Amino acid sequence: MDSALLIHRLHFAFTITFHYLFPQLTMGLAPLIVVFKTLALRRNDEIYNQAARFWTRIFGINFVLGVVTGIPMERRIPGPTTSRCSTTAITSW
Repeated sequence: MDSALLIHRLHFAFTITFHYLFPQLTMGLAPLIVVFKTLALRRNDEIYNQAARFWTRIFGINFVLGVVTGIPMERRIPGPTTSRCSTTAITSW
């Protein structure tokens, strides 16, 4: 196998694996943050509010990493929603 093709496939495998993990973690963190914030408001306990703030930061970082890993996938997988201009730009890289 050509070494450039192997490197490209490994890069794509790395990107798709991480992009698969980040959205799931983001969707799982959202209800957890809501639960912590609800407990903080109902019990008037600062520890739940601190937990909600901590996990909100993790949520933000995770969301950004999901977007960053999703952008290369958009360039690598042309699909039915890809415009003609985008397909031309992808093939000219």
